Amino acid sequence: MRTLQSWFETPLGQMLADVERQALDNYLDRWAGATLLQIGSFGPGQRVLRANTSRQWLAGGQGEPVDCVMRPEQLPFQSGTIDIVVLVHSLDFSSNPHRVLREAERVLAPEGHLLVLGFNLFSLWGAVHVLRPLQRRGAPWNGQYFTQRRVRDWLTLLDLEMVAAEHHFFRPPLNRSRLQERLLPLENWAPRVVPKLGAVHLTVARKHVAGLRPLRPVWRRRPRLIVGGLAQPSSRKLTDATMGRDL
Repeated sequence: MRTLQSWFETPLGQMLADVERQALDNYLDRWAGATLLQIGSFGPGQRVLRANTSRQWLAGGQGEPVDCVMRPEQLPFQSGTIDIVVLVHSLDFSSNPHRVLREAERVLAPEGHLLVLGFNLFSLWGAVHVLRPLQRRGAPWNGQYFTQRRVRDWLTLLDLEMVAAEHHFFRPPLNRSRLQERLLPLENWAPRVVPKLGAVHLTVARKHVAGLRPLRPVWRRRPRLIVGGLAQPSSRKLTDATMGRDL
């Protein structure tokens, strides 16, 4: 059965990968010097290459040309150590998408960002993917397609702060390059007319850690001076007049 990585090598897969990379670049360019973990690829060994990152890892399954062989449900990283986590359709092809998100949130550093790419259930692609003959071919049609609203709900339950929600690639899933070129004008007007019907959605969230809230100043008991040079704590507020009387 065809894998998602092999499908990304088809003409249609390459078109979608180019659009998704550009959408990611619009955000990744903002965070220089960050550590980046990419789970899932845009084809065998294909990654988001960012020159402004300090370190970058590509994670995937057994037999793939990646830096780390791992399951997205069990990441071998310490908690709070990764600045950016990119999930390339990891939720679509996981048996436990909730745990994938929990693991991504766990390894994120405070104020780190999570970028989630997924196929959109409410799109032409979502309507096609329910056809059994296509599902038997493998990826991308045999995956679980989620709405962006559901993904946002899951992220909210993890106390992640929403940064952006976008939809991309409004052309139908036709594996013909010339026809796709003719349909290219759809990418100009469709986002304005039907903005939520793109083939994929990109959700960006931040692991916001609220700052320490300053405590109210605790009232200190001021000493009341008495004859003999001794000091005795007093629970009442002292004014200049009171101090004058005590003295």
